[in-house]
Amino acid sequence: MIDDQAWMKSIRDNPADDGVRLGYADWLNDQGDEIPGGVEHAELIMLQMALKNNRPLEGHRQLNNEKLDEPEREKMEARVAALLQTEALRTKLLAPLDPLGINNLVIDDTRYEGGFLSHVAVTPESWQRAEELFRLAPGLTGITFTNFRNTQDIREFLASPLLRRLTTIDLPNPIQDQDAIALAASPNLIGLRSLSLRWRAASITGTGISAILQARNLRDLEHLNLSSTEIDGIQNDFIDYDIGQVNFPHLKSLRIEDHNLVFSVLPIAAGHFPNLESLALTGNVVDEDVIHAIADNQTLANVRSLDLKENVLADVAVQYLATSSNLKNVEHLDLSLNPIGDRGLSHFARSQTMLKLRELYLQHTHITAVGAYTLANSSTFCNLVTLDLSSNHIGDEGLAAIALSSNLSKLETLRVENMQTIGLETIASFAATPYLKKLRVLSLSHNNIGDNGLFDLSRGNFPEITHLQIERIGVSNVGVEHLARSPLSAQLTALNLSYNNIGPEGARAIADSPHFANLRMLNMRNTQIGASGARAIAESKYPPQQTKDNALITAGYAHLAGHVLGSDEVRRRGARLIESLFPNPQTGQNEGRT
Repeated sequence: MIDDQAWMKSIRDNPADDGVRLGYADWLNDQGDEIPGGVEHAELIMLQMALKNNRPLEGHRQLNNEKLDEPEREKMEARVAALLQTEALRTKLLAPLDPLGINNLVIDDTRYEGGFLSHVAVTPESWQRAEELFRLAPGLTGITFTNFRNTQDIREFLASPLLRRLTTIDLPNPIQDQDAIALAASPNLIGLRSLSLRWRAASITGTGISAILQARNLRDLEHLNLSSTEIDGIQNDFIDYDIGQVNFPHLKSLRIEDHNLVFSVLPIAAGHFPNLESLALTGNVVDEDVIHAIADNQTLANVRSLDLKENVLADVAVQYLATSSNLKNVEHLDLSLNPIGDRGLSHFARSQTMLKLRELYLQHTHITAVGAYTLANSSTFCNLVTLDLSSNHIGDEGLAAIALSSNLSKLETLRVENMQTIGLETIASFAATPYLKKLRVLSLSHNNIGDNGLFDLSRGNFPEITHLQIERIGVSNVGVEHLARSPLSAQLTALNLSYNNIGPEGARAIADSPHFANLRMLNMRNTQIGASGARAIAESKYPPQQTKDNALITAGYAHLAGHVLGSDEVRRRGARLIESLFPNPQTGQNEGRT
C-alpha cells in the first residue's frame, strides 16, 4: 500500500512531473484528517501548480482551456500566503526538518514551488546532513549557503555532488578570489540556472569576477546577480581582461550593482548576451563611453528591462540610450537618482526607438515643471502604464500637465511623492481629470495636501483605483472621516495612512465604515490611534481579519492584536513584521504604543 514516504520518493525522483504532485494532492484529500495538515497541503499544491500553469481552479481541478485573470490570481496568491501561515501546514512541512538545524527558514510563498519547500538557508553544520535534507524536502532546488567561516567551508560545499540537484545557489557571505575561482571551476554546478553573490565583499577582486564571467561550467546560467560586491582592484584587472570572452547564451537577467566603479560594467559593453531580458547596473560610476558601448551592443536587442539608477548619468549619456536602435524593445526603464534634468528627458521625448516603454522611473532626476510638460506632451510615452516622478520639483504646473495629458491615459500606477506641497486647486483638477480612469495605484505620500486635499481626492474620478498611498500628507481625523464616507474607499484593497496625525477618532471612522470591507492591507505606522482606536479596528466587522491584524501590527499593537483576537500566530507574525519595520521596536505600555 502506497504511503506518504512513497509519494515523497516519487516526487523526488520526478521533480518536473506535475502529474505526480497533483496525484499526491488527490491522495492527501482522500486521507482527510488522517494526515495532520494533509488537506491544507493538498490545497497548497493545487493552488501553486495552477498559478504556475496560469490556470484557474474549479474544485480540485485545473481548467486547462482557460487562463487566470488578474483578480483570480490575486485571490489565489492571497490564499497561498494564508495557508503558509497555518500551524497545521507549517508542522507538516517543517517539523521533519527541525533536527537538521536549517538556518533562517523563511515561511513565505516565494520559497515554495509546486506545494513543496523549494529553497532553504543552510550553514556548514547543517550541510553535513545534506542527504537527509534532500530526502525530507523532495522539491528542494535552491540553497542559500550562509555563515561559512573560511575557504575550507565553501570548498567542501562546492565539492558535494548533491549540488547537481540544485538550480539556484545564493552566497550572501563575503568570498575571496580563490573561492570565486573554485566556484567557477566546480563541475557540480553545471545544472545551475541562478547564481547570486550579494554581499559587500571587499576581498574579491576583478580576478574572481572575471573567473565567474568566463566559467564554462556556468554557461547555462539564466540569472546572475553580482550585486553589492565592493570589488577591489577591478579597474586594473579588467584593463587587460578580454571582455569579449564573456559569453552567456542563455542568460535572461544580469545584475551588477553597487560596485561604484566604471570598469565593473565593461563586460556588458562587449559581452555576448543574445537572450538577456533584464539588465541592472545600479550604483556604478559609468561614464558616457561605457553607456555608448552598451547602447551599441547588438546582443542586447532583447532587453526588456534596463535599470541604470544612481549612475551619475547626465543628458549626453541619456541621448545615447534614447537613440539606440539596439534598445528598441525596452519596456521598463529606471533612471532614478541620475541628474538627467529636463534636457535629458527631452531626448526620450523625441526618441523614435523607445516606443515600447511601459514603465518609467524618474525619481530625483532634477526634473522641473518644464520636463513634466515635455513628458506630458510627448507621444513617445503614450504606452506608459507606470510613471514615477517622485522627489522632483515639478510643482503644481507640472502635476497639472501630467494629470491633463491624454498621452498618459493608459497609466495604471502614478507616483508623485515628496513634492512637499501641492495646491488645493491642483488636487481638485487632478481629481477631476478625465484621463486617469485606468489608474489603479496612486501615491501622493510626503506631500502636504492636508484634510481639504484628501477631501477633494476622495471625490476623484478614479473608477479602477485599488491602492492609495498617502503617507505623511498632513491628514488628521477629519480627513480620514472624509475618506471613510467616500464611495472611493469601497474600491480600495490597500491603504497607507502612516505618519499622519490620526487619533482614536480616525481609527473608529475606519472601523465603522462598510466601505473598507475590501481592504487587504492597512498601514497605520506612526499614528496616534491609541489602545482604544486599536481595539476598535480589532473588533470591527468590516475589514477582513488579516487586514485588521496588519493594521494593528504596523501601528505597534501586535500583542494587543493577539490578546483581542486570541491568536498566537498574530503575535508571531507581529513580532516578525515589527522587527522589519522598526530598527528598535518599542512595545511600551502607554496609550501610544500599547
